[in-house]
Amino acid sequence: MKTDLKQLVQEIVDQACSLKNKHTSEINAPVNYACVFSQSDKEYQKLLESACNMGELVKETPTGPLFHIEPLDTVSGELLLLKIRLPDKTRPERGDADFTVSNYPEFKRKHLPQDDFKLIQRENFEMIELVDEGFDVRAYFSNPPLDEQLNLGKKMKRTVISGGTYAGKTSLIESFKKNGFEVVPDVGFEVIKELNAELSQDGQKEFRTNHPIEFYTRIIRKQLEIEKSFGDKTVIYDRGVHDYIAMLRLAGTIIPDSLMSLVSGIFYDLVFVCDALPDFDERKSSGRSLTKDDSLRLKDLITETYQNLGCRVIQVKEMSLDQRYKFIRNRLNSSDFHEIQQ
Repeated sequence: MKTDLKQLVQEIVDQACSLKNKHTSEINAPVNYACVFSQSDKEYQKLLESACNMGELVKETPTGPLFHIEPLDTVSGELLLLKIRLPDKTRPERGDADFTVSNYPEFKRKHLPQDDFKLIQRENFEMIELVDEGFDVRAYFSNPPLDEQLNLGKKMKRTVISGGTYAGKTSLIESFKKNGFEVVPDVGFEVIKELNAELSQDGQKEFRTNHPIEFYTRIIRKQLEIEKSFGDKTVIYDRGVHDYIAMLRLAGTIIPDSLMSLVSGIFYDLVFVCDALPDFDERKSSGRSLTKDDSLRLKDLITETYQNLGCRVIQVKEMSLDQRYKFIRNRLNSSDFHEIQQ
């Protein structure tokens, strides 16, 4: 067994591509999924350990875990999805690869009657299996393609980076800005600066304490104006409008219907909720007033608020800034993962 999982996967795709090209005219069909068939429990554990270093576990299926990996170059294009299959006597081959054909209905009509092709139907999709005894791999052709089933390639137009106070959001937003992303800084801080200029810092704090509904309404209105100005552009926000609803909930404030109506129907494609950094700093001089315990509670309320709205929430653990950036960047084109049972 090859100890280099990347090389093994590349060879599986290479062989599956040769199998595909022998039996079909889909020479340029790109790969969108590959699976390694473990041949023993010991090998499975080794492959699983290697796969964990290549990407994130996104789904536990009955036949093995599915990973969203860093793009891996293959003879059939970049590979993003990799599965490590549990040992199975019905899978003596080395693995399989799934390819996206240009015209699935025509491909199905042409090839399904042939002996080496077999139709496999699932609840939400179907696939055609190609097996040839002369090859140590299998090839599949799914409809809809697996990348569509998993929403890979779907651009996340509206993304929020959130969390309690002192979660490193500002640094993350700056990293995305430096790398060419359209970003919007924390509007709450902008409103606090405006209030400092209008009322002085002490006046601003007094206003926030005595008039929380007016304060957060001002933030939400400003945020909505900014969001509207971007239209259909892809934007990353340092907090979304529902963050401020969670803040009011944290304070135990009764939220009026007039404010809820402002945020009703506001949806975000992805919401990344960051853990607080270990060396928590209240930074009271900046206008922050939450303790660490408050910040942790706020994080939970933010998560709950967005989940209740049907937004996809992804937790971001404490790690280096670069690791956090890559973690989020790798998930901006992936919003929903369903079970794969090839």
